[in-house]
Amino acid sequence: MYTLSGLGMLGLIVMALAAFFLFFTIQSEVDNNDRVILPSAEAINRIGEDFAGSRRDVLLHILAEPGGKQKYKTEFEQAKQKILAGVQHYRSELASDDQDRANIDAVSDALTQYYAQVPEVLALSEQGNFELARRYSIEKVTPLSVRTAATLQHASDYNKQLLGSSISRLHDTIAAGKGRCWPWHWLSAGCCWPADCGRHARSTGRYRRCATA
Repeated sequence: MYTLSGLGMLGLIVMALAAFFLFFTIQSEVDNNDRVILPSAEAINRIGEDFAGSRRDVLLHILAEPGGKQKYKTEFEQAKQKILAGVQHYRSELASDDQDRANIDAVSDALTQYYAQVPEVLALSEQGNFELARRYSIEKVTPLSVRTAATLQHASDYNKQLLGSSISRLHDTIAAGKGRCWPWHWLSAGCCWPADCGRHARSTGRYRRCATA
C-alpha cells in the first residue's frame, strides 16, 4: 500500500515531467517563430520594399533628363541583384514548408518575366523615345509589376497565417497548462480525488471539489 510520502514523491515526479513537457512545447514554438516565421516575414517585406523601389527607378528613368538617367539605371540594377539574392536566400534558408516554397517560386517566376521586359523600356528611354518608353511600360511592364506585387503579397499573407497559427498554439498550450489537474492539487489538503480537481473539472457529486480549484 502506498504511503502518503510515496504518493507525494510520485506526484512531484509527475509534476516535474509535466512541467518540463509544457515548457519544452512552449519553447519549441517560440524557437520556431524566432528562427523561421519572423525572419521569413521580414525577408518578404524587404523584397517587397526593394521591388517597389526598383519599379520607381524605372519610372524615374523614363522621366529623367538624359544626363540623369544613368543614376536610376544603376540603382535599378543594384536593387535587382539584391532582390534576386533575397529570393534565393529565402528559398534555400527560410521556406518552412511546400506551400511556402511554392509561394517564393511564384515570386521568382513573376520577377523573371518582369526583368525580361524592363531592358526594352530603359533602352527606349535612353534613346529619347519618351512616348514609346511610357507606352511600353504601361502595356508590358506594369501588368508584370502588378503580378509580381500580388505574388509577394500572397507570400506575406501566408507568413502572417503561419504566425497567427503559432500564436494560437501557444495560447492553447498555456491555457491547457493552467486548466490541467496538476498532482499538487489532488495531493494537497481538501482534495479528495484527481477526477474532482482542476479549474474546469465538473463535480461528480461523489467527491468534494479541490479547495484550490
